[in-house]
Amino acid sequence: MRLYTHYDMTFLKDIAFTFTGHTIRFKVENNPGGDCVVIQAKDISERFAGIDANALNKIFVAEVPPHQQLNKDDILLLSKGTKNRAILYSGSHQYAVATSAFTIIRLKSTHLLPGYLAWYLNSKPAQDYFNANRAGTTTLNLLKQAIDQLEVPVPPVQLQEKMLNLINTTQQYRYLLEEYTHHVHLLTETILQKQIKQQ
Repeated sequence: MRLYTHYDMTFLKDIAFTFTGHTIRFKVENNPGGDCVVIQAKDISERFAGIDANALNKIFVAEVPPHQQLNKDDILLLSKGTKNRAILYSGSHQYAVATSAFTIIRLKSTHLLPGYLAWYLNSKPAQDYFNANRAGTTTLNLLKQAIDQLEVPVPPVQLQEKMLNLINTTQQYRYLLEEYTHHVHLLTETILQKQIKQQ
């Protein structure tokens, strides 16, 4: 049964270029004098909410083929392992590259907003598709061919913008709720510790 029947569906390959991140054969060693940040799987926050900019190692951009250097609004899809989640690259560094643990998705169509596509890649229909199309035995891998064949619903751009506004509002609310819960926990712990010391 096809979902999103109200909107046109298109294969990802028809609206975006996909390519594997940069292969680094050895452990990434930080070079303080480097001019290109390297985004690894470990640099992504637990909930794929962002990239830990303070933890990024650096190399020299001359070591990276030009076509593998990241552009603003590229989508990084973690294609190795069992959590094939996507994150939007904000373009916060002049030069950046993602390792081969990622498949880079670069839109070639103006009919889709990068933020909308990143959201859809993390949605249940896309995640169910990825779960059914991983390959490998010891190390699971989401192959480029499978990624390219993902069907994506294409609502009008105006609707995509409204959806993104709702997504951003929901995320901000979630962060505030998490912060509030954290402070309540600290306050409770402080009160309990004081009670113990007063006995």
